[in-house]
Amino acid sequence: MKKSVFVALAASLVLLALSLPVLATEPAVSRLNGRADIMLGDADLIGSSNDIWTVSGNLAIPVTKAIGAQLDAGFGELEVNAFDGDLTSFGLHLFARNPELGLAGIFASHLEIEDFDFAQFGVEGEYYSGPMTIAAILGQQDTDFDDDLFASIDLRWYPMDELMVEIGARFIESDRRAHLGAEYQLLQSLASYTDLALSAYADLAFGDDDYDHALIGLRTYFGPPKTLVMRHRQDQLDSTTDRLK
Repeated sequence: MKKSVFVALAASLVLLALSLPVLATEPAVSRLNGRADIMLGDADLIGSSNDIWTVSGNLAIPVTKAIGAQLDAGFGELEVNAFDGDLTSFGLHLFARNPELGLAGIFASHLEIEDFDFAQFGVEGEYYSGPMTIAAILGQQDTDFDDDLFASIDLRWYPMDELMVEIGARFIESDRRAHLGAEYQLLQSLASYTDLALSAYADLAFGDDDYDHALIGLRTYFGPPKTLVMRHRQDQLDSTTDRLK
């Protein structure tokens, strides 16, 4: 039953992806661009409260006018009492996007925390309507313990072009989580002669089995000066390194 639902939804997303290039008037990725993040906080990743810090980055690549790709990578450290564990993650997206309408694509990612492995793959989609974005993910998560279907849905609101407020929910079998996040672009360009921009972000979450996380970070964008909402709809995707918290 679960596999049939997954296949049906994946097929629907493929059909949507095929229609987006026909409707597109702007490129899926405006030009080669990227971002770099530094994040720290507290996260319940392996059954207990842990101090965590990560550095991550991604590169968005225009493949054709309507098709784009994105590479994600991250490294960090997890501190649990006297234990310090290294964290590494990698991800790949392939997607069709119409910046005026939405996005449909596929992704795969892998996270390793010392001897624990987490792999995810699935489909992702976004719908744009004025200052609102609806983003959804459906996929399979394989770990050293079990294999589960997972899904998430997020509502993103841009009360101003430089500010995003996000509320969402995530489901992994019987495990449910809710989160609230925000990102504010401090500077569209750090200087008139650079293609660098700076933003700050934070995310709070809680869920079943006493799960919670509280994270803050700084983000540097590499690309032409533009508003935050345009970066999210013309350049960057939600990184897979952000989903594996």
